[in-house]
Amino acid sequence: MGTEMKRFEGRKVVITGAASGVGLATAERIAEEGGTLALMDINAEGVKKVAASLSEKFGVKTVSYGLDVS
Repeated sequence: MGTEMKRFEGRKVVITGAASGVGLATAERIAEEGGTLALMDINAEGVKKVAASLSEKFGVKTVSYGLDVS
């Protein structure tokens, strides 16, 4: 009771396509569970906003990169 399990606390996670869709949903879930996030997307402005939002909402460290991994 009162102790919440955070599976990703202390772990670093790289997520591509993080500005929308499945990548965004994955980033939200991992942030909720305490993970440090490196977020990447071809939409540089979008992923930058996502990183800032997740950092503020969940108190996790985030960095964002605008790039094309195809």
